[in-house]
Amino acid sequence: MVMQHGGMCGSRCSPRRSIFLAIVITSAVWMVAVVYFLASEEKSNLRSRVEDVALREVQGDDHPAAPLVNGNRELSDEELRELHAQERRQQLIAEKQNSRQEDVEAKAAQENLLRRKAEIIKGMEQRRNQRHGHLNEEDRIKAIKEDREEEREIFNKKMREAEGDDLAQRMKGRHGNAEHGFLDDLRRRELDPGHKKRRHNRRNDVVVADGEQTDNVFPTEATEEGDQPLQVGRSRQEEEKIDVEVHSDDTAGNQQREEEQNNQAVGVAVAAAGAANEAAAAAAAAAASSKSASDEEKTQEKSAGYTRHAFNQQESDRIGDFRPVPDSRNSLCASENYPANLPKASIIICFHNEALSALRRTIKTAIVRGGERSILEVLLVDDASTMGELQSQLEANVRDISPLVRVLHLPDRHGLIRGRVRGAEEAKGKVIVFLDSHCEANENWLLPLIHRIHQDRKHVVCPVIDIINLDTLEYQFSPLVRGGFTWALNFNWENIPYTGGNEREMIQPARSPTMAGGLFAIDKSYFFEIGSYDKGMDIWGGENLEISFRLWMCGGTLEIIPCSRVGHIFRQRRPYDDGDSITAMSKNSVRVAEVWLDDYKDLYYQQRTFGSDNPGDISERVELRKKLKCKSFQWYLENVSPDKLIGLPDAFKAKIEAKMSQDLRKTLPKDLAFYGQIKNERSSLCLAVKSGAGGSVEPRLAFCAARTEPEQFAQQIWGMTKDGQLEHGTDTCVVVDKATGKLSATSCKHGEISQLWSYFDEKQLLFSRIAKKCLHVNMDEEDADLRDCEKTSKEQKWTVIASTHQS
Repeated sequence: MVMQHGGMCGSRCSPRRSIFLAIVITSAVWMVAVVYFLASEEKSNLRSRVEDVALREVQGDDHPAAPLVNGNRELSDEELRELHAQERRQQLIAEKQNSRQEDVEAKAAQENLLRRKAEIIKGMEQRRNQRHGHLNEEDRIKAIKEDREEEREIFNKKMREAEGDDLAQRMKGRHGNAEHGFLDDLRRRELDPGHKKRRHNRRNDVVVADGEQTDNVFPTEATEEGDQPLQVGRSRQEEEKIDVEVHSDDTAGNQQREEEQNNQAVGVAVAAAGAANEAAAAAAAAAASSKSASDEEKTQEKSAGYTRHAFNQQESDRIGDFRPVPDSRNSLCASENYPANLPKASIIICFHNEALSALRRTIKTAIVRGGERSILEVLLVDDASTMGELQSQLEANVRDISPLVRVLHLPDRHGLIRGRVRGAEEAKGKVIVFLDSHCEANENWLLPLIHRIHQDRKHVVCPVIDIINLDTLEYQFSPLVRGGFTWALNFNWENIPYTGGNEREMIQPARSPTMAGGLFAIDKSYFFEIGSYDKGMDIWGGENLEISFRLWMCGGTLEIIPCSRVGHIFRQRRPYDDGDSITAMSKNSVRVAEVWLDDYKDLYYQQRTFGSDNPGDISERVELRKKLKCKSFQWYLENVSPDKLIGLPDAFKAKIEAKMSQDLRKTLPKDLAFYGQIKNERSSLCLAVKSGAGGSVEPRLAFCAARTEPEQFAQQIWGMTKDGQLEHGTDTCVVVDKATGKLSATSCKHGEISQLWSYFDEKQLLFSRIAKKCLHVNMDEEDADLRDCEKTSKEQKWTVIASTHQS
């Protein structure tokens, strides 16, 4: 049958069957391919949808996502619940990590801003020191007030820059320094109104997504304008459960409930892990917060210390009573020997509201490095301090340092000047040493001072004052300098004019025109003998110049002792509430000018820019000057501070010279009409003598020498006798050759007509009696000759610059 059937249909049916089989096989292959493609597409679609949901959640997109599909159908409710649960758990973990990261960044940012603020404040102080450190106290206060608005603007600008830099650093760090990531994050924060709300809720451990509500809702604090009040509700575990159960189907079977329970368990496990991390993060945040609060407290304490004392009190407290400091003396000082029979000193420290640590360090170092065998006592003069630790508690606060310390409390505010006088009256030592209350003595500082006073009781001596930085309290060496002054009666420092020829010169006492005032030693009896301090002065300021001028003009000397060094905190302002201290300083300076400066007080009044001209009653100090038979201020300038005579205004010099000439005429010997330099008005040159051939001398013209050039100055001093001889020294007179009219110098011969001259004050002419002509300047040859007299010719006008001493 088969054979037959096959034989019957073989030729007709075989091609059809082949075609059918081919179609079946091809369809099967295509179906397999389609199934494989759809499966791959489903996985890709699911992955894309999960990423899209996560991205929309982060970006806060309110638009609904497209339905999730699995192949050609939508996902079932069960699959949706599982997907949402997974997404929710991943989102919670990511948000918690981001929240902790933002908290850490916020704490770090706060600490960084505090550091930047401290750096900015320090930079502003350094800027102020650089701009105004060279000014005196009054000018500095005025300049600081003028710069206040500018400094405030600079400070605010720098703080804004610091905040901007900090934000940029945080955002760039989060995005791997990618600029587009930084901008995207900023843009998202600005455009996403829910970002601040979600972040705040995360900080309060509550998850409230946009559009969701919770039970037990109540407002906590107002948000920015237009936002709703913040909401709090269930715990994170309850929120996880809600997120999983929100899409549950009430008709599902036992299998569905088991899956829900499994999902819930997973959610609780995730929440538990988050809680553990949260506890650790909270502990770290608490530690960081505590450190930040501690740092902020230290910063505030440091600022308060600057306000109270005008230096870094916090660092002073840290250093304590004593620390090693480098020996700043010349190495030769260590080999100096001093007698064993030197008198003992009373160290007087007058203070008002000083930092206790600085005061204790002053006492401790003065005793330890000065040697107890040289100290009779350390007398603390409390000038009515208002800080408790310096009032009734002061004795207890310094008792442990040394039994040499004793305290004198002044019930009312005396000020530094009168407070020191009160301390000197109470002192028991033969030598009294005044120190400021924020010093640090160096090695063997006291014996060199006492030794110099022991050599001559009229020696008043000062140590070299080293510098203690007011910010870091670093002890810094000072160069060898001496005191000077300006015509505004402000103190300044000058270099000591050493010759450099002898190394021991560097450790010898150096004359100083003035003292800084805070640190010096003096014989107690001599201190009161010359008038102590001017008690008519108020509080502080100017007393250092007053006592300096008085010492020199009334028979004493003022010296710097290089082998004695004491460190001092140089503050930029006085932190005390002294009332109108500027008025007090102005009054004090006027008293100095009126009592001691003579005609040079005019220069002071030209320089001063503030304050009253009323010095108060100065009669007592004027009588003191007469009683002590003090020299003139002109003597002081010529013999102690001759550089101050250089560069004086021409009008003022002419006035002084005329005044001196008048005064001189009152004291000249009877045989002299004038004595001093003879200066030509046209050339500003002076008549001088020069050495000629064979030891002779000849009159010539030269640039007028100052008294600081003694050799040249001596060559220009002339005197005219009553009978008309123009003499240099005691045996050389100017001679005129009648035939040639030339000038020469020869030995003086009484009555010799060729040596006789006449000087007419009003016309300022020097007239040769033998030649009947006037002394004339030849500008072409810069020399002098004789010509016919011309009343208006400046070449023939000669001014006598009177001198106060004879060569």
